[in-house]
Amino acid sequence: MDYPTRYGLVSRLFHWTMAALLLFQILGMLASNALGRESAVAQFMAPIHQPLGASLFVLVLLRLLWAALNARRRPAQEAGAMGVLAKAGHGLLYLLMLAVPAVALLRAWGGTRGLEVFGLQVFAPREVAVDWAMAPAAAHGPLSLLLLLLILGHAGAAVWHRRVKQDDVMARMVG
Repeated sequence: MDYPTRYGLVSRLFHWTMAALLLFQILGMLASNALGRESAVAQFMAPIHQPLGASLFVLVLLRLLWAALNARRRPAQEAGAMGVLAKAGHGLLYLLMLAVPAVALLRAWGGTRGLEVFGLQVFAPREVAVDWAMAPAAAHGPLSLLLLLLILGHAGAAVWHRRVKQDDVMARMVG
């Protein structure tokens, strides 16, 4: 469980596991796109991108459930304008962590390739794509880049708290 002074082990595991997977996914796909479909990076990323993305979607849902269960125990956010910005930034992070895989899942549901995650067929391939389900797919990449920028801003805010403000904000999530 979480505590008013720091986040508990489960919250920290969610945070750092998701941070690592999100950065791996986004940076791996950026490298794949930059180097081309035939590159070793692209060949490595292609078969694991969808299963990891689906796993991240489930992790985000579980993390939100865990946060709700710990709502009264969690450390208080900063007061004033900085607290409002922190709350808005976290809200946008969660929104994008849900939206990026949701758009991809919708594309997989409505597409002709289907979706298989760790050997389990989630969505069967269709003979004809569902156009309205495919339309939002173009937002997947740009939303991922926006998510990366927010992650970098989040990391920058943590460093600012540690180096400039010299408070315990970062220590609450480090453990």
